[in-house]
Amino acid sequence: MKFTEFRVKAQDVYKAVLEADAKRNECKQDTKTTIGRIYVQSYVDEQCKAVDEKFSAFVVEQADELKALASEVIAEHREKLEKALSVAPTAEQLNLLTALQLRDDISEGELNSIAGQLGTNFQAIKALQSIAKKKGVNMHLPEKYDYETSKDNLDKAEKYLSERIYNLRNYRSKMQLDFYDRMFFGEGGYDNFYGAYTAELD
Repeated sequence: MKFTEFRVKAQDVYKAVLEADAKRNECKQDTKTTIGRIYVQSYVDEQCKAVDEKFSAFVVEQADELKALASEVIAEHREKLEKALSVAPTAEQLNLLTALQLRDDISEGELNSIAGQLGTNFQAIKALQSIAKKKGVNMHLPEKYDYETSKDNLDKAEKYLSERIYNLRNYRSKMQLDFYDRMFFGEGGYDNFYGAYTAELD
């Protein structure tokens, strides 16, 4: 599952929580209106507490399912990243790298173009960076071509998701959610933080 797809799923879960919250508040209001005139306050409070407990159990269940799915997504991307690291350059890539070593005139633009052709074969990219360094050419590669940056972004994404899901699990009201929660779960908007960590990983 892609990180973009996971966010859509998380937004669906959040929407379900908001709908359940609205029903909870409506139920509590109805309870106070209908039985509040007949029964003592302690009984009314007890009924409202039961409604809150049922809602909290629903939220915890939804958050725990989302947490399990997040763990799967992170593990899947981590495995993909580690696998990419262990893939040796192809014979064609090795021939290209060997030819580059024999040349004296290599431009940064040419190296960046070749990096795009090598894809996310990290061993080939590292060899290309080594050649560039020896030739005195600076290379500025996109994050997806750098293993350490990709790994760091994956760790950050995992932490970010863990925090969002933890806050959702402890949901009491919409106002309690912080800025980052609203950015992540909010519909229609782009989450700059989540996007910065995951854009190059999908």
